[in-house]
Amino acid sequence: MAALAPDPLAFRALEHAGWQSAARHYDEAFGSLTRQAVDPLLDSAEVRPGVRTLDVASGPGYAAAAAAARGAQ
Repeated sequence: MAALAPDPLAFRALEHAGWQSAARHYDEAFGSLTRQAVDPLLDSAEVRPGVRTLDVASGPGYAAAAAAARGAQ
């Protein structure tokens, strides 16, 4: 018996709702701890004006925002 392919729109909506729920609680649970690591991380990577950075699926964007504030691209 062949499995039925899921409805892509329904699956997308389900995934979106799940991640929205998780994101809502992330900052409360891990935000302050995560933000403490941002400056040491950017310092060790020598992030400064003009440096190009790429933030790929690394959470809510704390590091990316701090890198941009330092003038990184």
